[in-house]
Amino acid sequence: MGSLILVMGEKGGVGKSFVAETLIEYLFSKGVPVEPWDSDRSNPFIYKRYEQLCKLAIFSEGIGFQDAANPLFLAAEQATVVCDTPAQLFPALSQWIEHNDLLTLSQEVGIHWRIVWPTDGQPESRALLQKTMRYFGKHAEFVIVLNNGVVKDPSKAWIDFEHDTSLRQVIQASRCHIIEFPILNGVEQLRVINQKNLTFTAALTHAEFDLIGRQRIKYFLRNAYAAFDEVPCLQSIWMSHEDKQRA
Repeated sequence: MGSLILVMGEKGGVGKSFVAETLIEYLFSKGVPVEPWDSDRSNPFIYKRYEQLCKLAIFSEGIGFQDAANPLFLAAEQATVVCDTPAQLFPALSQWIEHNDLLTLSQEVGIHWRIVWPTDGQPESRALLQKTMRYFGKHAEFVIVLNNGVVKDPSKAWIDFEHDTSLRQVIQASRCHIIEFPILNGVEQLRVINQKNLTFTAALTHAEFDLIGRQRIKYFLRNAYAAFDEVPCLQSIWMSHEDKQRA
């Protein structure tokens, strides 16, 4: 029994890759043997971060790529897989799922779908979220990530999200949890992390960061991990791993 976690957003600029990396680091911190995957061919952020661990998946509507994403699903049968995805994935993803009847197969073999959805709260992001949630229905658990790191004013950014009646109806009918994602302060820290493709774990001991720089990263991770701790479908992953370790 495994987990297939897709970090989606369907539009650019919502922080998918950043959230994906933080989630991978969170699960590693819980002792979960995560398999990082990347399907963003134009900007393989996660692959660059975890080059020794990460695998690549290709989603495409092209007939020559019918089997290109299959290894991702097969890996999730026995492991916890976290896959970062590009924008505008839905057409290729839904085609792959439907052509292989994967939602039915998932139930038969015990693969749990989790969709982690970073959002900036804008109308396009909300509309794409509704579309994706309606598609998966009860077949996937959703984690909606209100990403404070990509909005101008976190105190006002989520007002329209909270008052979106049609979205609220879809959320209430789905298996869903909503969290707020913290900001990583420190322009210089982010520049160095991205320039050198450092994981957060590596950044905590990186020589270019002083005491305050490292503390900023620790503070961000502490807050991000606390938010993930509140998500039942993520709790179940690391708690199940702990149970197996005790057995």
